[in-house]
Amino acid sequence: TNGTLFGKSRRDRFVEKCSKTRICFSLDAATTETYKKIRILDAFDVVCKNLVEYGVSRDKKRHQLWMNNNLNTLNVNEAVGMVEIAAKAEVDYVQFAPTDPCFDEVSGIAVNKENHHSFLRAQEQVLQRGKQLGVCVIIRKPLNLGHGGAWGKKLESSKDSKLYNITF
Repeated sequence: TNGTLFGKSRRDRFVEKCSKTRICFSLDAATTETYKKIRILDAFDVVCKNLVEYGVSRDKKRHQLWMNNNLNTLNVNEAVGMVEIAAKAEVDYVQFAPTDPCFDEVSGIAVNKENHHSFLRAQEQVLQRGKQLGVCVIIRKPLNLGHGGAWGKKLESSKDSKLYNITF
Protein backbone atom coordinates (compact mmCIF):
# COMPACT_ATOMS: atom_id res chain seq x y z
CA THR A 1 0.00 0.00 0.00
CA ASN A 2 1.07 3.59 -0.39
CA GLY A 3 -0.72 4.22 2.92
CA THR A 4 -2.80 7.20 1.85
CA LEU A 5 -6.13 5.54 2.70
CA PHE A 6 -4.97 3.66 5.82
CA GLY A 7 -6.41 6.11 8.35
CA LYS A 8 -7.71 5.13 11.79
CA SER A 9 -11.18 3.87 10.82
CA ARG A 10 -9.80 1.77 7.96
CA ARG A 11 -6.98 0.44 10.20
CA ASP A 12 -9.49 -0.50 12.89
CA ARG A 13 -11.64 -2.42 10.39
CA PHE A 14 -8.54 -4.07 8.93
CA VAL A 15 -7.32 -5.30 12.34
CA GLU A 16 -10.85 -6.44 13.27
CA LYS A 17 -11.28 -8.52 10.10
CA CYS A 18 -7.72 -9.83 9.76
CA SER A 19 -6.32 -11.78 12.67
CA LYS A 20 -2.79 -12.17 11.29
CA THR A 21 -1.29 -9.96 8.60
CA ARG A 22 1.78 -8.60 6.87
CA ILE A 23 1.44 -5.18 5.31
CA CYS A 24 4.08 -3.26 3.40
CA PHE A 25 4.09 0.50 3.00
CA SER A 26 5.97 1.89 0.00
CA LEU A 27 7.52 5.22 0.92
CA ASP A 28 10.48 5.98 -1.39
CA ALA A 29 11.19 9.33 0.28
CA ALA A 30 12.04 11.05 3.54
CA THR A 31 10.73 14.52 2.63
CA THR A 32 7.53 15.97 1.24
CA GLU A 33 9.30 17.41 -1.81
CA THR A 34 10.86 14.13 -2.86
CA TYR A 35 7.67 12.18 -2.20
CA LYS A 36 5.80 14.53 -4.56
CA LYS A 37 8.47 14.12 -7.26
CA ILE A 38 8.36 10.33 -7.10
CA ARG A 39 4.75 9.56 -6.17
CA ILE A 40 3.14 12.64 -7.77
CA LEU A 41 0.80 12.87 -4.75
CA ASP A 42 1.09 15.50 -2.05
CA ALA A 43 0.49 12.88 0.65
CA PHE A 44 3.82 12.38 2.44
CA ASP A 45 2.58 13.66 5.80
CA VAL A 46 -0.61 11.56 5.62
CA VAL A 47 1.32 8.41 4.69
CA CYS A 48 3.89 8.92 7.46
CA LYS A 49 1.14 9.61 10.00
CA ASN A 50 -0.74 6.45 8.98
CA LEU A 51 2.46 4.39 8.97
CA VAL A 52 3.59 5.54 12.42
CA GLU A 53 0.16 5.33 14.04
CA TYR A 54 -0.38 1.80 12.74
CA GLY A 55 3.16 0.74 13.56
CA VAL A 56 3.11 1.78 17.19
CA SER A 57 -0.47 0.70 17.92
CA ARG A 58 -0.58 -2.73 16.25
CA ASP A 59 -0.26 -6.08 18.00
CA LYS A 60 3.27 -6.88 16.84
CA LYS A 61 2.80 -10.62 17.36
CA ARG A 62 -0.14 -10.73 14.95
CA HIS A 63 0.55 -7.92 12.50
CA GLN A 64 3.87 -7.56 10.68
CA LEU A 65 4.80 -4.21 9.19
CA TRP A 66 7.35 -3.73 6.42
CA MET A 67 8.47 -0.59 4.64
CA ASN A 68 9.78 -0.69 1.09
CA ASN A 69 11.95 1.90 -0.66
CA ASN A 70 13.20 1.97 -4.24
CA LEU A 71 16.24 4.22 -4.55
CA ASN A 72 17.15 6.42 -7.48
CA THR A 73 18.95 9.73 -7.98
CA LEU A 74 15.88 11.64 -6.73
CA ASN A 75 15.94 10.03 -3.28
CA VAL A 76 19.30 8.28 -2.72
CA ASN A 77 20.43 11.07 -0.38
CA GLU A 78 17.34 10.53 1.79
CA ALA A 79 17.92 6.82 2.44
CA VAL A 80 19.06 7.35 6.04
CA GLY A 81 15.93 9.43 6.67
CA MET A 82 13.84 6.50 5.45
CA VAL A 83 15.49 4.27 8.08
CA GLU A 84 14.71 6.88 10.72
CA ILE A 85 11.05 6.95 9.68
CA ALA A 86 11.02 3.14 9.84
CA ALA A 87 12.39 3.32 13.39
CA LYS A 88 9.74 5.82 14.43
CA ALA A 89 7.04 3.55 12.97
CA GLU A 90 8.52 0.48 14.69
CA VAL A 91 8.50 -1.52 11.45
CA ASP A 92 9.65 -5.12 11.48
CA TYR A 93 11.74 -4.66 8.34
CA VAL A 94 12.74 -1.83 6.06
CA GLN A 95 13.78 -2.89 2.55
CA PHE A 96 15.86 -1.08 -0.04
CA ALA A 97 16.35 -1.83 -3.71
CA PRO A 98 17.63 0.27 -6.60
CA THR A 99 15.12 1.45 -9.17
CA ASP A 100 15.44 -0.96 -12.09
CA PRO A 101 17.23 0.82 -14.96
CA CYS A 102 15.85 -1.40 -17.72
CA PHE A 103 12.98 0.94 -18.61
CA ASP A 104 13.66 4.03 -20.71
CA GLU A 105 11.31 6.10 -18.52
CA VAL A 106 13.59 5.70 -15.47
CA SER A 107 17.01 5.33 -17.05
CA GLY A 108 17.86 8.96 -16.28
CA ILE A 109 17.35 8.48 -12.52
CA ALA A 110 18.57 4.89 -12.11
CA VAL A 111 21.95 3.75 -10.87
CA ASN A 112 24.67 3.68 -13.55
CA LYS A 113 28.45 3.70 -13.99
CA GLU A 114 28.66 7.44 -13.33
CA ASN A 115 26.56 7.65 -10.15
CA HIS A 116 27.02 4.23 -8.52
CA HIS A 117 29.19 5.66 -5.72
CA SER A 118 26.17 7.51 -4.28
CA PHE A 119 24.21 4.26 -4.13
CA LEU A 120 27.03 2.31 -2.49
CA ARG A 121 27.45 5.11 0.07
CA ALA A 122 23.69 5.02 0.76
CA GLN A 123 23.85 1.25 1.24
CA GLU A 124 26.61 1.61 3.82
CA GLN A 125 24.77 4.44 5.56
CA VAL A 126 21.40 2.66 5.86
CA LEU A 127 23.07 -0.43 7.25
CA GLN A 128 24.97 1.66 9.81
CA ARG A 129 21.90 3.73 10.80
CA GLY A 130 19.76 0.61 11.03
CA LYS A 131 22.28 -0.90 13.40
CA GLN A 132 22.31 2.27 15.53
CA LEU A 133 18.51 2.38 15.75
CA GLY A 134 17.90 -1.38 16.04
CA VAL A 135 15.99 -1.44 12.75
CA CYS A 136 16.15 -4.55 10.59
CA VAL A 137 17.42 -3.40 7.19
CA ILE A 138 17.16 -5.61 4.13
CA ILE A 139 19.11 -4.81 0.97
CA ARG A 140 17.33 -6.81 -1.73
CA LYS A 141 20.19 -6.44 -4.20
CA PRO A 142 23.31 -4.26 -4.14
CA LEU A 143 22.14 -0.67 -4.42
CA ASN A 144 24.92 0.08 -6.91
CA LEU A 145 23.87 -2.97 -9.01
CA GLY A 146 27.45 -4.20 -9.00
CA HIS A 147 29.00 -1.14 -10.61
CA GLY A 148 32.39 -0.69 -8.97
CA GLY A 149 32.77 -4.37 -8.11
CA ALA A 150 30.43 -4.77 -5.12
CA TRP A 151 28.24 -7.44 -6.74
CA GLY A 152 28.56 -10.68 -4.85
CA LYS A 153 30.04 -8.99 -1.80
CA LYS A 154 29.06 -10.57 1.51
CA LEU A 155 27.69 -7.89 3.80
CA GLU A 156 28.25 -7.73 7.56
CA SER A 157 25.49 -9.23 9.66
CA SER A 158 24.65 -8.86 13.31
CA LYS A 159 21.59 -10.48 14.89
CA ASP A 160 22.30 -8.62 18.13
CA SER A 161 21.35 -5.35 16.47
CA LYS A 162 18.30 -6.77 14.64
CA LEU A 163 20.18 -6.06 11.42
CA TYR A 164 20.02 -8.73 8.76
CA ASN A 165 21.87 -8.31 5.52
CA ILE A 166 21.48 -10.31 2.38
CA THR A 167 24.47 -12.04 0.83
CA PHE A 168 24.46 -11.74 -2.94
